[in-house]
Amino acid sequence: MIGYALYGPDNDSHFGDDASPESRCPACGYIFDRTYISPTLKIRRRVYDFSHTYDYGHIVSRKFAEFCIRASYDELTLEPLEADPEFLLLSVASPPVPFNHARRGTRFEDQCSACGVFESVVGANPIFLNVSGLERDDGFFRTDLEFGSGNGKSPLIIVGPATKERLEKERFTGLTFEPVEGAF
Repeated sequence: MIGYALYGPDNDSHFGDDASPESRCPACGYIFDRTYISPTLKIRRRVYDFSHTYDYGHIVSRKFAEFCIRASYDELTLEPLEADPEFLLLSVASPPVPFNHARRGTRFEDQCSACGVFESVVGANPIFLNVSGLERDDGFFRTDLEFGSGNGKSPLIIVGPATKERLEKERFTGLTFEPVEGAF
């Protein structure tokens, strides 16, 4: 077991609804600045410690963020939402883990002729990574590919086995784990 993919439910919210036309591809509408957070964003479904917006955001509660800070997960970036400081955008800054899209049979669909972004990247599960192990047993990692469609694409977040145990002990809401058995 080299780790676990970390998933959460949707929180009925969108990051980029008010992104400016200059920050979008004029042909397909893809938002280029994947760090953009609407200054008016408020999380609608507020019951989860770990959740996702309909577009590209991994959202965590202040409680989850404080745990990550205490645990010294330095590979994480936690940015508070301006209009909703009880929630933060979680990003994994560590070097990405290569996903073996050829072995998995991942499909890249409808590439935009203007910006080159694919409308959909489908086929993340089962997870095939191009590594024999993660850098450490306790930490957060992300894949080099973003999966989903439109502006709803995001990388898979993978945690080490020790991290999974620590998160489960905290009894955070919204966490679902999928085993990543090994590299292929």
